[in-house]
Amino acid sequence: ITPLKVRPVDLISKGIDTEGQVGQFSIHSYVYNTCTPESTDKATIENLLNHTQIVSFADQEVGPSAEATREHGKPWVMGEFNSIACSGKPGVSDTFTQALWTIDTELTYAAMNASSVNLHQGATLVLQSDKQTNTPGFSTYSFVYPRDSEKHGEARANPVFSGLLFLTEVF
Repeated sequence: ITPLKVRPVDLISKGIDTEGQVGQFSIHSYVYNTCTPESTDKATIENLLNHTQIVSFADQEVGPSAEATREHGKPWVMGEFNSIACSGKPGVSDTFTQALWTIDTELTYAAMNASSVNLHQGATLVLQSDKQTNTPGFSTYSFVYPRDSEKHGEARANPVFSGLLFLTEVF
């Protein structure tokens, strides 16, 4: 959550697309984060499995921009999202919880008429936050851990891969 007013709901009302030059509007959003120790405490299995919290977050943080974009006649995209910003949280976003959270959240955004969703994957960013609790490596929420590591074990598909397979069958 940022105090900057740069979401589609804010930009559209300020006339960002007065000449029809915008093809689609994108929203980036994470429910939780490990960017600071205080935020890390909220990134729990219990919170990720709370469907009411998932829907409430989507309604409050994503819904206004999605609605403004649709009313403006343009598609809206979840340009980047995942459960826990600053590369996830070991012991939470690398468990089956992440698979269930992914299913629930992607279906929630589908019900909100997202044109597409882009579940963020990949390596962590060094010094993403000066208070980041994760150290550089691969994000724990990614669908694969691509190489052997002394710290995280063998290369493997992470639990979220199962969630993505389930969604593939659903869609």
